[in-house]
Amino acid sequence: MRPLQQFVEHLAGRLSAPLLVVGPAGDLVAYSSHPPYDDPLASEAILCRAAPAALRALLDQQRGSDEGAWSIGHTSAGAERFAIPLRHDDLLCGYLIGSTAPDDGAQPVIDELCAAAHELALGLIVFRKERDTSRGDERRAIHDLLSTDSVVRHDATLRIQEQRWIKAAPVTAVVVAVRMTDGSADDARIQVSLAVEDVRDRFPARSVISLPGPDHGVLLLATDDPEVVARAAQTAHDRLGEKTALVGVGRAVDRLGDSRESFLQALRAVRVESVDPTGSPRAFADLGVYELLTGLAEPELHTAMGAAVIRLLEHEETQAASLAATLETYLDLGGDARAAAEALYVHRATLYQRLRRIEQVTDVDLADGRARLACHLGIKAARLLGRYDRAG
Repeated sequence: MRPLQQFVEHLAGRLSAPLLVVGPAGDLVAYSSHPPYDDPLASEAILCRAAPAALRALLDQQRGSDEGAWSIGHTSAGAERFAIPLRHDDLLCGYLIGSTAPDDGAQPVIDELCAAAHELALGLIVFRKERDTSRGDERRAIHDLLSTDSVVRHDATLRIQEQRWIKAAPVTAVVVAVRMTDGSADDARIQVSLAVEDVRDRFPARSVISLPGPDHGVLLLATDDPEVVARAAQTAHDRLGEKTALVGVGRAVDRLGDSRESFLQALRAVRVESVDPTGSPRAFADLGVYELLTGLAEPELHTAMGAAVIRLLEHEETQAASLAATLETYLDLGGDARAAAEALYVHRATLYQRLRRIEQVTDVDLADGRARLACHLGIKAARLLGRYDRAG
């Protein structure tokens, strides 16, 4: 496979017009030296090393369109601007952007560019991997910063500060992972790596450092601003897609050397999102009862399930899953029968029948606040242990 820059130059020569390649988040990856650049948006992208907001908006408008070349407006000289999505399987790796004068007979070359889209996508993946290699020292330092060994963490903190890879604290950790479906572990690793790097490319230098890994990626943001952190988490989530994205956010810490604390919290948030999905980034600060439960070891979680919930989940009747979902919804909503009935799409009389059946099976009185608390803890512990899945 040809190097990305060389390939872009070759294609620009075939088109006799300049081309540029941007990542999904708008970061500039490559551009041809072929003159002239009479497109102000392309020129701004080169000067700023990122697609301007106007160009990103044009690309976003076309998301979901058919494959092939998209028409995305015109240059100041009247040439038609086009964008070709670059995909590897279903993974969007970036865009090839250029322009052609009207009626210049360029359609055969445009077709050739579309045919080259997959090879360009692979070139983008290789480019990012090579860039990852160049960031090796930084990433080894981040890995050590998250170590269980306090001496190793202290040494890593000093290295990061000396190299000025990130601004001073506070620091907030975001963990990015994917829900495994039919794809391979390698595909998942590539998706996470691209998502993490896309977030990094959207932020100013030294405001975020990143560590893609085999199971998850980590972003350390030099901020405790909730809006900035939420934007970073949502960007990663959108990049991966609602069906597969698992994004957790830890609490901000006051010192770079304490980043592991925020990282572990973000991991716990990812764990919760994997078993009790909301379809959005999950903040540790919003975990509720899960904040307590994710801090327990597996034997303690089994104990937290309690005899009542175990009886309900092991009850031999076809309604067992329905009863468990009813109990969880009722308790999530603070025992509000009307709200629970609406959430479950059942009549309130049906809800009361199910609650009575739950009391019979579990041998608990749901009018007792202590019993409700024990059942609520138990059903959430069952989720963390994989004993109960409302969807399954």
